[in-house]
Amino acid sequence: THFEEFKYFTGVKILQNNFFNGCSNLTKLELPTSLTTINMGALSALGITSIFIPENVTKLNLDAFGYSKKLINIEVSPLNPMYFSQDGCVYVIDYSNSLYALAPALTEYIMPDNVGAVYGDGDVVWKNGRSLKKVTLNHSVKNVSGRWFLYGFDDLMEIAGPEDHPDINFYNGC
Repeated sequence: THFEEFKYFTGVKILQNNFFNGCSNLTKLELPTSLTTINMGALSALGITSIFIPENVTKLNLDAFGYSKKLINIEVSPLNPMYFSQDGCVYVIDYSNSLYALAPALTEYIMPDNVGAVYGDGDVVWKNGRSLKKVTLNHSVKNVSGRWFLYGFDDLMEIAGPEDHPDINFYNGC
């Protein structure tokens, strides 16, 4: 890909699977406010370091950002009814404020106290955290089960809980 910036595409409602996949020279991307859906791989393998998710996006695939090795910040519009962002991560607004997606270039993730659960497609939670080295869980996490870490967590060296919450149980494929 030879272009570095992409904006002014109005009226687009859905970014289909792999829409921008592999546009590694793309360093600036402005998503349209008309956008409602970001499908699998739509923002994968880009050169962007930050992205803003508009308020109308109500369907965001867990694999939307995979392999974007420079992406360290995902920000969601404060007017978005489905998702919110904090510290570069995306969360689902529901009864538990569930973690949904990490920016692929994050090296450390500390789960905020206001996050009550972790969400994933089926039982898969985080994919393509290629740079992630350390995860610190919060007080609300009792069990770590299922496939929390899938695809490319080769550098993950530590999963920790709060010092005063040593009773986290790890099961099945972490």
